Amino acid sequence: MTPPLPKVIVLALNWNRKDLVLSCLASLREQSYENFEVAVVDNGSTDGSENEIRQRHPWAEFIQNGDNLGYAGGNNQGIRAAIARGADYVFLVNNDTKFDRQCIAELVKAAEKNRDYGILGPVAFSYDGGNGALNSGFQLDWTLDRFFPFHRIEGNVVLNQSEEVCPVDAVQGDAFFVRREVFERIGLFDERFFLLVEECDFCLRAKEAGFMTGVAKGARFYRMISPSVGTSTPLRSYYATRNILLLISKHAKSGQKGRIQRHFLKKIGWDLKGYYLPERHLKNAMAHLHGCFDYFLNRFGRCRLYS
Repeated sequence: MTPPLPKVIVLALNWNRKDLVLSCLASLREQSYENFEVAVVDNGSTDGSENEIRQRHPWAEFIQNGDNLGYAGGNNQGIRAAIARGADYVFLVNNDTKFDRQCIAELVKAAEKNRDYGILGPVAFSYDGGNGALNSGFQLDWTLDRFFPFHRIEGNVVLNQSEEVCPVDAVQGDAFFVRREVFERIGLFDERFFLLVEECDFCLRAKEAGFMTGVAKGARFYRMISPSVGTSTPLRSYYATRNILLLISKHAKSGQKGRIQRHFLKKIGWDLKGYYLPERHLKNAMAHLHGCFDYFLNRFGRCRLYS
């Protein structure tokens, strides 16, 4: 008798982007893999997302959090439900993503064949199909004086290697495929991060617990570039600053922490010197400073000034 296929539960996180999540669900419905379920995890959207999703995609479960719990808290609610429903794998996806029809099947195949890997990601491509493969993972390097201790791994690096899975130190959180045992061993996301960097923290915790992290060469997905958070906004500036400092404090070796934090703060100082005009630069500068203050004052979780 053929053993049953592992059960995958996909969690699509949404906050006030019903246009994007509807497209995401449409691509998930076309997956070739047979044993999977989809749940939309909604962080209290006020744009009519719930009614629209329930009407157009009644096959998908809907989990209403009732408030914006961020990436960490919102997904934690969904993960608890997925584990309770017997998921062997939980696939966390952002609403601004679409998926190749074989994506889940390829992730399961890679995970079942490479049992040392607890976290996998697919190779990222542009949402509109252009520009080739995008950044698809991160490598960690504490020895470099840099703002962010991870450097990006180009998708073409993954595609051009011979192995089925390319080992990385962290997988991007917009398509995050996790073996059930990882949650059982290390717990869920650290909700102090709320938004940004939490997936890097989770991957490092998993690595410390003995799991490997990688990008599956055969799995593909398509993503936008930060339509909700933005690439240069006060929201991103605040959470990136505060949360990178938190990441350093959690994972850098004791002898490295002071040096890394000093360089990080110096880098912010250099950036602030260039923030004079226009007004949006000043707002970003103030958000950087706010993030620093909140880190040192031990204020974490959601900051309602920005989200």
